[in-house]
Amino acid sequence: IITKIYEALKAGESLILYNGKLWALPSYSYNNSYGQKGIGTTNRVTEITCLNKIEGTDLCNVTESDASFEIVDLIYTVSYSSSYPESYFALDSNGKIWSWGRNSYTETLSGIMGSTYYSYVLGTGNTNNEYSPVCISDISGDLCNAYTNNSSFKIVKIETLAEGVMSATDNEGNVWLWGKNYFGELGNGTMESVMQPY
Repeated sequence: IITKIYEALKAGESLILYNGKLWALPSYSYNNSYGQKGIGTTNRVTEITCLNKIEGTDLCNVTESDASFEIVDLIYTVSYSSSYPESYFALDSNGKIWSWGRNSYTETLSGIMGSTYYSYVLGTGNTNNEYSPVCISDISGDLCNAYTNNSSFKIVKIETLAEGVMSATDNEGNVWLWGKNYFGELGNGTMESVMQPY
């Protein structure tokens, strides 16, 4: 785990995934202004901190056998104007996606179909930054309750396809997309940012 922490800090990452849990890393060189640490505030993190505000379960203080779920994947996206991750996404073992950090990205592209473009990458359906992990609910009706309402449906893979362009694949092979769409990256026939998976 020491090597994993070192590599993450060197790359400017805010968190690591270890043993099914999310750990926020100290902010000695990188800030927490968008809540990308996931600790519920924008305060600086001065020690390795386990994130326990997920699904009302304190993942930091349960044994592996007692946990109803665990985090199985962690990804992020980086804005064109930043050198470190500001938006994070986690996939849990029940097939739900959690997002937090920076949501709204603004780009000024002179001479290319207008001067200012806004994109929203967290998939939450609004423009708010999130300081703690929030379940993305608008996949197949309500993904956050899918494990009780439709136990056959779950997300099995999450990916960052490009800067601000996010993807999720479900267990039936369907691909869900959201986020930045300035150049039509999402393939939905528009160039408007998509705030929820479709």
